[in-house]
Amino acid sequence: MLPHTGLFLLWKVALQMRIRRRLKSIYSELTLNQYGVASP
Repeated sequence: MLPHTGLFLLWKVALQMRIRRRLKSIYSELTLNQYGVASP
């Protein structure tokens, strides 16, 4: 196993977490605008 594969996997996980967080914030904003009530 190459030594940089671990860093690559960590980078992929971090990127996915960042994207999920962004999608969550966008989804919460959409629900807030649609219903006028903040979803938990």
